[in-house]
Amino acid sequence: MSFLPSNIEISNDVLYILNSSDKKNRSNISKLGLQKIIYLANSFAAVKDIILSTIRFVIEKRGPYSKEIQNSVDQLVAFGFVDIDFQSNSNKKYSLANYSITDAGRIVVKNLLLLNKEKEKSWWLDLTTRLSIIYSEQLELDEKSSNKGLNNIVKLVYQDLSFIDAKENGYFRSSIDLKNKDSLSFNLVSFTKRIVESNEKLKNKNEYFIAEHVVITLFEFLYSKYIDSKNAG
Repeated sequence: MSFLPSNIEISNDVLYILNSSDKKNRSNISKLGLQKIIYLANSFAAVKDIILSTIRFVIEKRGPYSKEIQNSVDQLVAFGFVDIDFQSNSNKKYSLANYSITDAGRIVVKNLLLLNKEKEKSWWLDLTTRLSIIYSEQLELDEKSSNKGLNNIVKLVYQDLSFIDAKENGYFRSSIDLKNKDSLSFNLVSFTKRIVESNEKLKNKNEYFIAEHVVITLFEFLYSKYIDSKNAG
């Protein structure tokens, strides 16, 4: 009998995000927040021309959703690497749950970071998580918001070009191919990367520094689109 989750890569991603959130004094993240942070991390992966996982996201009414992520989270809970801090089934359509990393999970992350490949993945997801926390706090200022904390990041995901394209064309419950180089999101990321790299002030900076500026620019783009849509409404 195996005591390891069936999808190691996604499980590691979940642990990195929860560990990053823990370091930023965000003790837990909801299932909605986890789904959307991993979607953003994958959507922006073209920044370094890497794909961090093979997750297939499906258009749902609440935005991109992957069963693989939820299955991995459930397995991490079963193995004691992740705790459920809150759970409610009061919503008829969706169950609600918040997750946090355990001491055992922190040990797993510490051991994973001994591997160079995992260091890069951890850095990437830490960057996405940190920015998600920052922007979710800005989005939380919306008094009409029904979402709380990191759940607010869903508002930025709804502004992602690939998600909008799939939704507007009626591709309900179809997969969002984040590795498609012809997709709107991929082209936006590639365009932004070229603009940032052409900045003279960044000429002598390393790829990690440049990648961070690209991702910040992309978050700002999604945030400005949300503000525009809100003002238009």
